Amino acid sequence: DMGEPSFDKRSIGFTAEDDMWAYPLTINDQEIEVYGASMGNPHCIILTEDIGNAPVKELGPVIEKHDLFANDINVEWVQIESPENLKVEVWERGVGYTLACGTGACAALAVTNKLDLVKNKAKVSLPGGELQVEFRGKRLHLTGNANLVFKGSIDL
Repeated sequence: DMGEPSFDKRSIGFTAEDDMWAYPLTINDQEIEVYGASMGNPHCIILTEDIGNAPVKELGPVIEKHDLFANDINVEWVQIESPENLKVEVWERGVGYTLACGTGACAALAVTNKLDLVKNKAKVSLPGGELQVEFRGKRLHLTGNANLVFKGSIDL
């Protein structure tokens, strides 16, 4: 249970007078339409038709630190493949490019569902794997596989 998404600009830390819904964010003299959602942490969702050409590593750090975000922000580019399938790439605040993000996958579904572009349940494909995100009432639930990626020991 990942909780209930919030679209309130205060929960996102968005400091503009307008709401963060289809907001025209200006980056390098270019307007990018962004959507905000909070899953307890702030997310900036950008819809794209071609996730393979999304400028995640170029614009991610610029958007993360944009003056309109009081506490920086996670940035997700989202491609809608079908009403039940999303592709997502993530720039995580304080970390950089990451292979997956559970709250980012939830924020992606929350925004695209509110736009009536996807159903209440979708497969979210990220470079690090696939997740299932589903609304149960107003709350989002996340499921996916956990894989061992490292095993080690430390002498103390």
